[in-house]
Amino acid sequence: MQHAPSFAQILAAADLADGFIAEILDADPALLVGKVADQDNKDIAKAARKLAEFRKHLIDALALQPLGGVDVDDDYAFEEGEEEDEEEDEEVQDVQPAPAKARGKRA
Repeated sequence: MQHAPSFAQILAAADLADGFIAEILDADPALLVGKVADQDNKDIAKAARKLAEFRKHLIDALALQPLGGVDVDDDYAFEEGEEEDEEEDEEVQDVQPAPAKARGKRA
């Protein structure tokens, strides 16, 4: 009997699934979503739902696989104070000067 994957295993599996999907979309998007230009809004919405379902099934399957060389508990575990670090990063970004192209231009 298989045990339920941990939250860290699910995050690692989601990271892998997103990487796989990105590679497929870069190489041949029609494999996952068809030719969007030839579809109406209803078909595009249907393709998006199918892609989301594919991603969920891929994550579920990958979460049950052993991830050799990846310590999911260390790499994907939520640590206390993590939100504080992100808030500090946002503050630093707000203080940085505008890019050279934007400086000195007047509206």
